[in-house]
Order: sequence, then structure tokens, then C-alpha cells
Amino acid sequence: MAPVVVPSVPLAASSPPPRIGPPPRTLRFALAFDGNASGDETWTITEAGDGSQAIDFESSVETPRGKVTGKGRYSLTPDHLPAAADLSVHTPDEVEARFHLTRKGGDLSMTMDRGGKTEELKAGRPSNVFVPRPFFVGLSSFCALLSQKDPPQLVEFPGGVISVLGTKAVGGVVVFGLDHGGAGRTLIACEQSDVLAVLDPWTGQSATRSDRPEVGAALLKSTERMKPTIPADLTEEDVSIKVPAEGIEEEATLACSFLRPAQASGKLPAVVFSTGSGPQDRDEDSDGRGGLKISIFKVMAIALAEKGIASLRCDDRGTGKSTGTFDKATLRTFERDSMQTLAKLAKRPEVDPARLGFIGHSEGAVIGTLVATKSGKLRGLMMMAGPGRPLPEMGMIQEEAFLKKSGLPPDQIAKQLDAQRVVIEALRTGKPLPDTLAPDQKAEIEKQRAWLKSHFDNDIQASLARIPKMPIFVAQGGMDVQVPQDEELLIQRGLAGGKNTQPRIKLYPELNHVFAVSHNGGMAEYADPDARVDDTFLADTTDFFTHALAK
Repeated sequence: MAPVVVPSVPLAASSPPPRIGPPPRTLRFALAFDGNASGDETWTITEAGDGSQAIDFESSVETPRGKVTGKGRYSLTPDHLPAAADLSVHTPDEVEARFHLTRKGGDLSMTMDRGGKTEELKAGRPSNVFVPRPFFVGLSSFCALLSQKDPPQLVEFPGGVISVLGTKAVGGVVVFGLDHGGAGRTLIACEQSDVLAVLDPWTGQSATRSDRPEVGAALLKSTERMKPTIPADLTEEDVSIKVPAEGIEEEATLACSFLRPAQASGKLPAVVFSTGSGPQDRDEDSDGRGGLKISIFKVMAIALAEKGIASLRCDDRGTGKSTGTFDKATLRTFERDSMQTLAKLAKRPEVDPARLGFIGHSEGAVIGTLVATKSGKLRGLMMMAGPGRPLPEMGMIQEEAFLKKSGLPPDQIAKQLDAQRVVIEALRTGKPLPDTLAPDQKAEIEKQRAWLKSHFDNDIQASLARIPKMPIFVAQGGMDVQVPQDEELLIQRGLAGGKNTQPRIKLYPELNHVFAVSHNGGMAEYADPDARVDDTFLADTTDFFTHALAK
């Protein structure tokens, strides 16, 4: 009997078992503003076998406008890019907002539900990352992205281009410096693909992983900036100036510094400084870790003193060591403060009262026009980045520039600017603010209503025309996004309507609002510890006052 041959049947190919990702891990971050504890944020990261991640996060943070809480899920593709996000946010006005982010191909889109209304927000250009501020979860994949041999170009939803400014070693780890289209900066400390600490130098907000506090401390220290020291051949003296109450305006005592050459023969020419908008100290630096940190007025005062010109600069009322309430101040308040400062300077025994000058920056330039018109004591006026139109109108220009940098599509920009115009018109005419504003936004604007109205009521073109004939220096940065190029031409037009038809006007193409070399004009550059007041600008300043205040 022949043997039975069983035909061979090929076995079906078995599928490999699905790859299982590592067990979930939880990361906790301590949040801070200006180095002060402000909350915490927790990420629970679940990674799939293909490398995609789901991050469940919860955050609670005290911001300058109040407490903000958030929670939700942030999903990442295997390439570390956002796939989707669902966030629930509670703001200080206790209104809940829900954000839903989706990816369609290479594009991100988002819907927002707030107060029963749904709004769709589309990207102005294809975006591949999403950072829901004031939370940090959107930065969770940045270390993995930036550590790649050939990292992708990052575009933050809704379209702001992120540039890598460079890397440096801090606290034994790598720190990437990022610029968000000129609208902000981020320093992010990475250990391979892990985020250890994050710092926004402009706002002073930071997040530090709770198990690596030394990295966060090193990151903060790396951005600290010391004020310039006074050279040995100069003398600085603390001075107090009392500004009496007048009408509804309260009194204040201004804390100031008088700087002069240590050795001088005869009475000295001297100048007064006036800061820009917002609370600033005598050096024109902001309080806390964030904000303006270039000490521009102190640098200028030192340069002037080295040329034999004394100066007096003061902390804004309610700021630094000065008393009074900054939030109650109007343009008239700051004008009175400057008039008292000028009067005090004129009485100094070291000073020649017939050779006085005034330096005003931004809003301070507006104040300078008023002081020059009314004091009768000035021999020279310097206007740094001064507006030629009401300051609130400049706010509209700033807002438009910021929105364009953020990458919003044109229709969204137009919508937001229209809403802003309604607010500006209400402030100009004294009408109630629109109900479309959230309660916390309304409260914040109402705090500034009197100050904004005082600028609307000031006809700056008429003020320029009333300035007595004197040497005037108008300095403007070509990279300034707060007071943009060509504003100096409006100032020239206003001056030409009076007795000053030939002011000295100079545009510095590479300088920003604080007269430092700029990469993109963004305000976040003001907090850059490596930024410096430009030498040519300083030389032009000393040259102007040397001639304007000559005997």
C-alpha cells in the first residue's frame, strides 16, 4: 500500500503582538510669577506603542489678573506634533471656556465655547504647535522636537513663526531660546526629550519640574541683570521731591537720584528724565523679574555725567521707593511730577538754572511737550520714541502689529480691531464699555479710564506747536513696534506749526523702542539680558545736550 501523502498547507502568517508603550508617568511643575510661587501644573503622560502620547493635565495659576484654572487632554502624534486638544478653562470672571483643537492633514483648527456661544478660529498659516497660555502643557513636546538632528520649522497656532535664537548650557542641561514671532520669548531647559523648566523673561512667568528645582533656579539666575555701576569719577545722591496734592490728585513723595561729576568747576548744566507708560523705576526698568530691564535712563545719565552734564531721575509715583498711587495718575499728574522735579533740579547749588534740559521717552515725550510749554526754564528737549498722536490711538497701531505677528487670518484681525475701536470710542467719549468684554477685562480697562481719557483730551499737535523756540532732538528707532517709524514725521509737522521748524531728527534703523539693537522689534527683547543701549545713540544724546546747554 502506497503511503498516504498529506499535502502541506502553508500556515497563515500571524500578526505580531501590538507594541505596548511604557507605563504612564506623572510630572509635576511648580509655577511662579516674578520668582514668587503662583500655582502648579500636573501632566500624566500615557505613551502608546507607536510613540503617540496622550497628556492629561491640570493647572491652577495666580496671574496678575487673578486665578486661572485649566484641565483637559493634549494629544501628540508619534512625530511629537499636536493631534488634538480638549481644554476646559476657568478665568477670574468665573466663566468657563472650552477649547477643542483638531488636526486635518497638516492644518490645525480650533473652536471655542464660552458663555453659550461657539466661535471657530482658523490659522492664518499652516501651524504645527499649540501653546494654550498661561499653561505650559503645549510645550511638552518642544524638547523632543528641538533635539532632532533636523528639527521642523515650528509655527504656533494660529500662525506665529517660532525662531530658535540659540542654545546654551545652564545648570548642566541644554536651554533653547525661542522667539515667538516677536510677540514673546521662551527659555526652555531640556534633558534629552524631557522638559525640566520653562521661563518667559518678559512676563516673568516660569514652570519648574518639582523633582528638578535646581534647574529652574539656574534658569532664573541666567537671566538676572545687574544695573550698571556708577563710575568712580561720578557722584550719585538720593533726593526726595514732595509733590503736593491738587484738587482730586493726591500728594506723593518721589524718590530720585541726582548724578553729577565728582569734580566740577562752576555750575553744571542738567537734565530731567521722564519715563514711558506703565510703572517704572528711576532707571526706566519695570518692577519684578519680567518687563523692561535695560536701565536705559541710568546708562544715559552716566554718559551725560561723563560729559559734565548732571541729571535727576525719579521712580514713578507709587513705584520703587516713591509714595502715591500709580493707578490714579493721569497725564496731568505726571506733568505735575515732572514740573516739581524740574523746579527741584533748578534749585540745586551745583546746577546752573539757566541751562536745563528735559529727556522724555514714549509717554515721557508727551509730558516733555507740556513741560516745555509751561515751565519757561528749558534750554533743550529730547523726545525719544515720542508719539505724534494720542497715546490710545498708538495702542491701536500696537494691537494691529501684534495680531499680524500672531498669524491670525485677516478677517479675524479685522474683527478684533473693530472690537477694539468700540472700546476706544467709549473711552474717548466717556460712554460705558461694551458688554462684549469679559468682566475682568472691563475692570482692568476701567482702572485706566482716567489716564486714557487724559491723553485723548490732550491735543498733542497743538502742544508741539506751542513749544517755545529751543533745540529739540527727536530720536526714533526703525525697529520700534510700539511707536512705529514715521511717527517722528508727525512730531516734525506739529513742531513746524510753531517756532521750531528745524528740530534735529534722527532715525536709527536697527534700534527698537528702547534704543537697543533689535532682531525683530518685539517687546520681549526688552528683557534680554544681553541687550545694550546703542553707543551711537548715546553719543548723539551727549552731543545734543553739550551744544544745547552750552554757556
